[in-house]
Amino acid sequence: MPLRLKEIKMAGFKSFVDPTRVMLSSNLSAVVGPNGCGKSNVIDAIRLVMGESSASKLRGGQISDMIFNGSANRKPVGQASVELIFDNSDSTIGGEYANFSEIAVRRLVSRDGNSKYYLNNTPCRRKDITDIFLGTGIGPRSYSIIEQGMVSRIIEAKPEDMRLFIEEAAKISTCRERRRETEIRIRHTRENLDRLNDLRDEINRQLVKLEKQSDAAEKYQQYKEEKERLEAELVALQWQAQEQLVTSLAARLSETQTESDRIKAEWQSLSTEAEKCKQSLHELTQSRDDAQRAFYQITSETSRIEQDLSHRKKRADELATDTMQSKGSLDELSQQLTQDLENEKAIESQLSELSPRLHQANEVSAQAVNASQEAEMEMVKWQQSYDKLSQEASVPTRRADVLKTSLAHLEEKLRFNHERQQQLRTETQKLDIAALEEQKSQFTSNQQEQSDICEQIASRVQKASDEIKVARANITTLEQEKDTLASEYQVCSGRLSSLEALQQAALGKEDNGLVQWLESHQLANAASLAEQLQVQSEWQRAVETVLSDYVGAISVSQLPQASTWPKGVSFIQPSTSRYSSQSAVTACRLLDKLIDIQSVGTLLDGIFCVDTLNEALAMREHLSGVESVVTRDGYWVGHDWFKVPPEAGSEEGILARQAEIDRLTEQKKTLEKKRESVSLSVAQARESAQALETELSSISGQRHEADKRYGEIKSQLASISSKLDQQKKRHEQIQDEATVIQTNIKESEGKMEQMRAELEQVVDQMSQFSEEKAHLESQKDDKTTAVQETRRAMKAAVDEAHEIELKWQSLTNECQSLRQAISRGQQQQSMLSDRLSQLQLAVDENASPIDSLEQSLQSGLATKLTAEDSLNQARDALEQAEQALDENEKQASKLGKQLSELGETIQNIRMEQQAASVRRETFESELAKMGQSPEAVVNALDENANAENWQSRIEKLSNRMTRLEPINLAAIDEYAQQSERKGYLDAQHDDLQEALETLEEAIAKIDKETRERFKETFDQVNANFQKLFPRLFGGGSASLRLTDDDMLDSGVSVMAQPPGKRNSMIQQLSGGEKALVAVSLVFSIFQLNPAPFCLLDEVDAPLDDANVGRFTEMVREMSDKTQFIFITHNKVTMALADVLMGVTMREPGVSRLVSVNVEEAAELAEA
Repeated sequence: MPLRLKEIKMAGFKSFVDPTRVMLSSNLSAVVGPNGCGKSNVIDAIRLVMGESSASKLRGGQISDMIFNGSANRKPVGQASVELIFDNSDSTIGGEYANFSEIAVRRLVSRDGNSKYYLNNTPCRRKDITDIFLGTGIGPRSYSIIEQGMVSRIIEAKPEDMRLFIEEAAKISTCRERRRETEIRIRHTRENLDRLNDLRDEINRQLVKLEKQSDAAEKYQQYKEEKERLEAELVALQWQAQEQLVTSLAARLSETQTESDRIKAEWQSLSTEAEKCKQSLHELTQSRDDAQRAFYQITSETSRIEQDLSHRKKRADELATDTMQSKGSLDELSQQLTQDLENEKAIESQLSELSPRLHQANEVSAQAVNASQEAEMEMVKWQQSYDKLSQEASVPTRRADVLKTSLAHLEEKLRFNHERQQQLRTETQKLDIAALEEQKSQFTSNQQEQSDICEQIASRVQKASDEIKVARANITTLEQEKDTLASEYQVCSGRLSSLEALQQAALGKEDNGLVQWLESHQLANAASLAEQLQVQSEWQRAVETVLSDYVGAISVSQLPQASTWPKGVSFIQPSTSRYSSQSAVTACRLLDKLIDIQSVGTLLDGIFCVDTLNEALAMREHLSGVESVVTRDGYWVGHDWFKVPPEAGSEEGILARQAEIDRLTEQKKTLEKKRESVSLSVAQARESAQALETELSSISGQRHEADKRYGEIKSQLASISSKLDQQKKRHEQIQDEATVIQTNIKESEGKMEQMRAELEQVVDQMSQFSEEKAHLESQKDDKTTAVQETRRAMKAAVDEAHEIELKWQSLTNECQSLRQAISRGQQQQSMLSDRLSQLQLAVDENASPIDSLEQSLQSGLATKLTAEDSLNQARDALEQAEQALDENEKQASKLGKQLSELGETIQNIRMEQQAASVRRETFESELAKMGQSPEAVVNALDENANAENWQSRIEKLSNRMTRLEPINLAAIDEYAQQSERKGYLDAQHDDLQEALETLEEAIAKIDKETRERFKETFDQVNANFQKLFPRLFGGGSASLRLTDDDMLDSGVSVMAQPPGKRNSMIQQLSGGEKALVAVSLVFSIFQLNPAPFCLLDEVDAPLDDANVGRFTEMVREMSDKTQFIFITHNKVTMALADVLMGVTMREPGVSRLVSVNVEEAAELAEA
């Protein structure tokens, strides 16, 4: 038996709020019922479960619209559940579900718009559900579901959309899915290739870089050796230059000293002569000062007389000018006063004439205002009477309107109450409270039992989840620790490699000749003294200063015997014998700062150590000839010698470097152990987390089953409780409402009688008020005319009085201004007269002293000339004496300057001589450290050698070395590691490239298979379509056509020509013709690849009886292979069904299902 839909379960879905089961026991099932009862909701439920994601396709605005939203008597629910149960006895659905005879697919929709899918009660994805039905013809938008409006969408679909139906029939959807997944794999493979190529490019760049670094390291060593040789030769050349400089400076010093003595004698002679000149200059200066005081005194007196005379003459001119101005101002002021007095008299005359006219106009204006106010008051009184009457008349009018409205409302209310009484009696008879209470008790007990089970499982789930979180956090922490250790290990390895390379170079182990010699004498594995020494860190510099070249000595158990010894190599034989001579020194021995003293032999015997240089110097007198003392900083002091260490921090010491190498070696081992330990912990943590996740998955499945059972019980209990509460509440409401209704009926009848009587009285009052209002309206015109006439008279009188008053006010203000001006003029006239008297008196007082001042001025000028001649004679004598002294001082200053310069020259020569001696000794010391004699090095050099050329060559080498920096001495090992990694990545690249080619071949095969399947299916569907079309239409022809030659992308168009018509365009067909064309096409597909079931939603609505007959006949034939579920209002189609399922909506907004087996019903009727 092929795959078929066995059962549909709905709860909370649209109008099916209560749990509803649709049993589909026949291949011909019809859903019938009136419009709006919820028949099409059955189709929507199936499409929802099949994975439909568009709410508009399910006749909703959003997915939450699929949930029951409440009705007049029911509240909204929180979720909707729809489940489809399929009979899979023939294993139509293969794969892992082939062994299941039944397959249950369920979708749960919540108010927040989220959906959950379940496959055989196991949570799954939407894709999992759509995948299992690929190629079966079943899907949310497949050809197996033909609903209202879908007929036109199928027929009028675009060619590329029509192609989808053919693909589904050809089961190409599985190929499409395989092709999509293959394309995804290709995309991922290409992404991996891109990432791999990035890594390969990066490694190639690193290899190029490391190769350059390796070459640079070799060049660096060569440059370093050549630089050291040139530096030694440069020091020798500098020593030679300083030696020559010391000799030349001694000769210069003798010549300069002789010249200095000669100039000093001349300078002393000039100093004696200068003292005599200074005495004579002092006497002449005193005479000049006396003559200058007398001249300045007479000059000051003469200037004072000149200033006083000039001031008095200027004052006389100013007084004359002021007198003339004051007389002119006095004459102008007298004329203005005369004119202002005449104007004042004229204005006073005009004011006397205007005062009587102003008084008369004010009286007339006041009379007009009183008359107007009286008329206004009369009008106001009339208006108040009219308003009062209108207000009194409106009261009965409004009351009449209210009474009429109230009577109509009471009549309607009375009619409604009678109808409601009858409805309540009917509803009370339908309530069934006792049965619901019994069901509630049973489900409450079941719910409590299931709740306990759910809580136990939830506790287990929470515990497992917490353990998984802890395990994942632990994994993250361990992986971070692992990455940190890897980074530290890499840094440590790089640093160790660099230090080891430097140490090898410092100890001469890169000398191939030495290495071969050691191998030939079985000393290849012999350690150096530096590798064996273990010194306290703060005394490493001191030990290295004392041991010097012996730091790199090769430690052997017995000194080797050889005919040829390697140059520059030291050997040391460990010894326990020690220097045992009694010593006066009580300081600590340097040997005490070593952890193992056997390795140094007797090299450190008789050497003591102290902290500071001062302590070492203080011990010199106590040291014997074979004893010495060294400080922490490397100052080494003997009884009669002293060695200064090189500058601190200029280069890391061999012992310090060896200590760092030992520390890094130990650290590297420790990090390696930690990495192995952490890697093991990560693996264990992942295994633990995997086990916990497996356990959680198992418990989650149990929890799902328990929650599902609890939800079902809870939903049923809630439904029963809700029904019971509603019925109880409704029963109480009915009783209360019936009592209230009866009371309302009696009250309404009594109020209606009272209102009718009151309405008659109100009508009489309205008639009386109408008569009084008409009488008042007849007086309105007379009152209005009187008010207008009095207003016009009042305006004319007021305007005339205002005009006269403005004129009188203007003349009054002008008269006051003239009086103020006259008063100010008289005051100014008096002030000018006083001013003239004062000016005349000042002129008389200023005229008398001018003559006497002119006589005094002439006498003072003659005395000034005599004093000036005496002053000039004294100045000339002083100037001659100053010139003589200045000449003497210039010569003495010149000699003093020469003497000072010679003194500085002598001092500079001595300093240069001392500096040259120090530099010469320094150069000798440097060459001694290098083990060379300055004379020997200089003699070996070319005669043309000079320090500048050597310095230039050293700078060039330094620049070359600087350009090579930074030097990675571990580059060779790193180059080998990266080369190995590149080989591994190249192999991966080849594997991925091969996989990509395989996937592209798979795409080509899928495309070929798709073309073949599509072409074969298209031809078969087209042939079926050409046969079924004339059968359904009773003639005519139809066909399918491809829009393109490419079978992968070509669209499909439908051509149809009903019998007797020439048109072949689908758009020109009628609604019934389009429906028959769509049915013909779908049935053509069904004959080729029958879908397990077919849903038809009122497809027969536009068909006439003849076409319906042909349609039902074809459905019956195809029902042998396909299950049909159809919604219809047509009786002929209903007669086709074996099972009729009626959908009703007895309760508003809630759909219910009633099923009837037609054959069983017929047998029962016959019996």
